[in-house]
Amino acid sequence: MEGNSTPGRIIRRRPLRGSFDSARIARGAHQRFLVPIRRDQNQSFRRAVLLDAPASHGSALPAGVVPMNGNPARFANVRKRLALGKGVGSHSPGAAIVLVLALFVVRSSSAQATHVVKFQADTAAKEYTFEPAVIVAHPHDVLVFKLVNGAPHNITFESADLSPQAHDALNAALPRRSADLTSPLLTAPGTEYRVVVPSIPPGHYHFFCLPHRAYDERGELVVE
Repeated sequence: MEGNSTPGRIIRRRPLRGSFDSARIARGAHQRFLVPIRRDQNQSFRRAVLLDAPASHGSALPAGVVPMNGNPARFANVRKRLALGKGVGSHSPGAAIVLVLALFVVRSSSAQATHVVKFQADTAAKEYTFEPAVIVAHPHDVLVFKLVNGAPHNITFESADLSPQAHDALNAALPRRSADLTSPLLTAPGTEYRVVVPSIPPGHYHFFCLPHRAYDERGELVVE
């Protein structure tokens, strides 16, 4: 059958009925062949189809064994798998859909969230605040600190009660650090400073604005 165009014309939109030996190319005993499926150029949903067709050599193959590319035993027990509705390969449409949905759920559950924290001030009342003052986040979430007014501002994490690992992780998470656990100063309105929450233990991590510490400009990062 290899190299012959007849097998490629077998599978069409109509179901097969009876013998497919329309070309009269074979004679003798019935034989079983692996027939390629049309409209599947990438072999994504490839299926083995067993058909009884006359063969010229007159000797039948062992039951359940289908020749392909010179490997007679490669597709052993195909008949049994087809009878169980499992197909030959692992690329069934149902399995592929389930796999895609599972990957989507996993990726969605682990997607980053972005939290915007504004530096705001009422200079007349001498009030300087983080808005919001409490941020609930997860590791790998992104904190965007945005300067609105009342510059300069920055963030400095409290070092008390930090484990050495958490201390190092927070330091590494602060781009362009100006000092230990301290971000650079932001001076221009609209400036943003991004921090990716590191992989630190769940808990409460307190921070403050160093230039306005006397005005009690404080915040809290709650890592879940």
